[in-house]
Amino acid sequence: MPCSMYAYLAGFLLSDYSDEPYRYGVGSAGDDGGKMTAGELGNDIGEYVKNKVSPIKNYKEKYIEIMTPDQKAFVDFAAKAFGIAENLSVEQAASKVRIKLRDIGYPIWCFKAIDTNSLEEFIDKLAEISNSQNGGNVPTLAGQMGKMLLAVPSSIDNLAQLLTSENGYKAMGEFLHDFEEGQLLTCAEAIGIPDVMADVKKQIGSGEATWLWNMDTGLEELRKLLVDYKIILQSTQLGIKSASFFSCMQAWKEYTRYIKSPASVITAKCPELMYFIGCLKDIAENGEISHEKHEKFLAELTEKASIISALKEEKIAIFKETYSLYLVGFNDAEVRKVYNTLPASSFTDDKSTFEKNVSAISDEIRSEQERFRLLELWEEKTGTKNAYEWSEKNRTPIKAMVSVDEQVNAFKLFDAINYPNTEASKVSDALSYLKSNPGFIASLTDKSKIDTAFIRVIVKKYYAILTDLDAVRDHLEKVIPKAPYSWYGDPAVSTEIEKLANSKYRTGGNSVVMQRIDKMDAEEAKKYLRKLVQEDVEVGISIISKEGI
Repeated sequence: MPCSMYAYLAGFLLSDYSDEPYRYGVGSAGDDGGKMTAGELGNDIGEYVKNKVSPIKNYKEKYIEIMTPDQKAFVDFAAKAFGIAENLSVEQAASKVRIKLRDIGYPIWCFKAIDTNSLEEFIDKLAEISNSQNGGNVPTLAGQMGKMLLAVPSSIDNLAQLLTSENGYKAMGEFLHDFEEGQLLTCAEAIGIPDVMADVKKQIGSGEATWLWNMDTGLEELRKLLVDYKIILQSTQLGIKSASFFSCMQAWKEYTRYIKSPASVITAKCPELMYFIGCLKDIAENGEISHEKHEKFLAELTEKASIISALKEEKIAIFKETYSLYLVGFNDAEVRKVYNTLPASSFTDDKSTFEKNVSAISDEIRSEQERFRLLELWEEKTGTKNAYEWSEKNRTPIKAMVSVDEQVNAFKLFDAINYPNTEASKVSDALSYLKSNPGFIASLTDKSKIDTAFIRVIVKKYYAILTDLDAVRDHLEKVIPKAPYSWYGDPAVSTEIEKLANSKYRTGGNSVVMQRIDKMDAEEAKKYLRKLVQEDVEVGISIISKEGI
């Protein structure tokens, strides 16, 4: 068991390691540490002994590290160029350098484009050190770079001046002028992208920072960006305008909302566009296509531009041909109306769902069209918009114009005309009936026949007294709350007619009767009197009372 003597002996034996060039590291990763001092050595030994006696939570092993002059030169360079603390171990310094380079935002290799001090080998070595995934020994690589720095003392200041964010922007810009003959910059200008460098940083800076040191990785990402720019440009040629790849994808997604046929139907009719349609479906469903599809999507846009353009004009023809069963009897304008009414999700719908939508919408529009034709024909024949309006205009219930044998069909016709939500089948039947030109239609514009019907159905026997039909109509409009269309068969109307007749009779309408009675012989007068006595008890009582019986 470790004890104080153990600690004393350990300190004595390790005393030669308590000063430069030795340093200490914490943990197997060496992610903490610094210059070794006698105090630090004592603390580390003491902590070790305590941990052996009573384990310390989260205890980390301490290591003594040695730094060669070459490694020291690298650490000094890191301190001068990036402001990294001088008391760090080689591994720690290399880790901090990697972070600083990443923060610059531009890959190390692009600085070669503006290097005027022959620093290419230094830049490559720095890339090796920063690449934690290359399996190399960081202390060894740091020592190699330190040796190079010591051999060319001016390189330290030159590297410190070169490796800045400002120079990173400049270096990448210079690099892009030569990359793929400057196509990236040319495309960006054509699209109208104000800051191409922001797109470059976003593209090459995504994911793991391998772009920092691996030029092949960086070039691959730049080529991907170039493909995206070309997709934007080619899309613009096809009428899909945008100023970023994201907005380009959104514009294509919006484009699919106006393709009112399932993707599978379009593919069946245009098999040469199978890949393109597949990409469009991905965009419609996910808002984008996977990176591995970008290059082929560009090829489709470029090589099949004329076919894609033609699709805009042919999409309705494809729809009409495929779903002709549901479009029977429709003209081109009606087919277009069905097409435009279909839901925006039609392109991604399955065939079954889409076909149900086509059936429902075509039935609805067919009903609307038949109703329109019904109302149009009705107005042509009657000069009114519906049966209500005809009744209002002529102050006569239109049902009074219909003979008994036509009432069933005629009354259904009136309902179909009056009510907008009438079932499609009833509208169709009403249109067929009206086209047959039923007999009552001709009388609807004949004033004498209208008055005759009003007398027969409304005034009835009281016409002998109520001869002024317009006056009768005026009275009914004042006392009956319902519109003229509803006067037909209304008991309240009959009651008012009777009341009006009685009033008319008592206020002078009976004079004609008196004149006729005066002209009657005794036997004829007795005949009417007997009938009156049989029907009116008041008259009978008056006669009995008069005779004193």
